[in-house]
Amino acid sequence: MSGQTASSPQEIIQILNRYFSKTTSSSALNGKSQALEASRTFSIRRDSLFVFLYDPMDVFTKGPFYDTTVIPIQQIQQIKIQKSRNNAGQLGIGIEFIQKSFTGIPSKEKSKDNGAPAVISDKNLANVNAASVNQKLIGQVAGVTVGNDNSPGGATMVRIRGYGSINSNSPLYVVDDVPVTGNLNSINPNDIESVQVLKDPSLTAIYGVRGANGVVLIKTKKGGVSSGITTDLPRDLELSYTLWTWGKAAGDFNKSEDKIKLKKFLERDFN
Repeated sequence: MSGQTASSPQEIIQILNRYFSKTTSSSALNGKSQALEASRTFSIRRDSLFVFLYDPMDVFTKGPFYDTTVIPIQQIQQIKIQKSRNNAGQLGIGIEFIQKSFTGIPSKEKSKDNGAPAVISDKNLANVNAASVNQKLIGQVAGVTVGNDNSPGGATMVRIRGYGSINSNSPLYVVDDVPVTGNLNSINPNDIESVQVLKDPSLTAIYGVRGANGVVLIKTKKGGVSSGITTDLPRDLELSYTLWTWGKAAGDFNKSEDKIKLKKFLERDFN
């Protein structure tokens, strides 16, 4: 039945294992270890796809290499099927994960709703005599804890939903609609126009698993020379990822209905 959708995450895992579980070791790039084969395993937990890679001989470390890629399914806007060839001339098929663009937050009908975002203006931020963005949140939003994470250098710790959440306890930071990682101290507090703190699950749902600990939306002023996202603050574009398979597995996947099932499942709206 052409176009049939996968009935469960288990079927998706079976499809991925069938076509994408084997790949060439990165050490084959130097032309000396072409017989070595790396392997992938897959898992779907909550709303995220986990890709676990094992390479027996990494080209850089000269030893075993382990890596985990986490792809929040809620943040997938589109799946594209790409074609290419590897160094050996084998045909390859790639699944390209294209992430959603975050252009704001869902509106609340009632401004007094407990789930409404807490908005902090530049004037309120200026009233706090602090050198970093996180420190300027002290006392600004009920339920938000700001302290020191006791790490070398004394980085500022922000907790929106307390401790015990999945993965890290830190919130997701989104600067000018772009999720970012790294040290927010690289942003000049004087360049910030407003900060919104999202605590309610109905507002953080569009950010998938990374919004589980709350979201801090930072809007910068556009006029200043140093405004916007600095080059020191990396964009957190973890969905800029393509999963490749080569040779016979690529040909079989390209001709199968599994390609349609996988694409439809991953493009579903899980919110």
